[in-house]
Amino acid sequence: MARILVVDDEKSIRITLQAFLKDDGHDVQIAEDAIMAVELLKNEDFDVVVTDIIMPKMSGVKLLKAIRDVSEHVQVIMLTGEPTIETASEALRLGAFDYLAKPVTKEAIVKAVNNAANAKVLIDEKLRLVKENLNYQNNLEQLVEVRTKGMRESVARFRSMFENHDAVMLILDGESGQIIEANQSAIDFYGYSHVEF
Repeated sequence: MARILVVDDEKSIRITLQAFLKDDGHDVQIAEDAIMAVELLKNEDFDVVVTDIIMPKMSGVKLLKAIRDVSEHVQVIMLTGEPTIETASEALRLGAFDYLAKPVTKEAIVKAVNNAANAKVLIDEKLRLVKENLNYQNNLEQLVEVRTKGMRESVARFRSMFENHDAVMLILDGESGQIIEANQSAIDFYGYSHVEF
């Protein structure tokens, strides 16, 4: 189920499209003009907007531009009773998902809306994964920083304990068995200098 906004100045078309899309299981809001649609888009999240192109006050093409300012990922389907190559190309250039000529059949609008809703699901999933990945990277960087700091502190404590302990302490090479480091107590006890290790 997708959240759909139908925008058309003709009441009968608004009601008919709303009924078609509700029958298909979608949550559908309606707006009688582009100005009302922009207000709804500012206050609510929609997956798909179905809008007429030729409307008073603000055209569907101007609405499409306004939609992109409010929400760049909402999928927009443009409808017109006067289809032209110019309006179709402009609508698609501005990012409309689809362009349908009126009168539109129930099958055509349901198919277009379902395709647009599926595209929106994929976009939302991609955005979620990108955000999740960024969070993971940020958390990983913080985790590495915390663990690196902890390791440095641990090494510093070991170094201090090793160097200042009263007991004779030697560090041997694991393969050759040679002494590679000795604490001050070992140097004093064996009478060697650091250079000899």
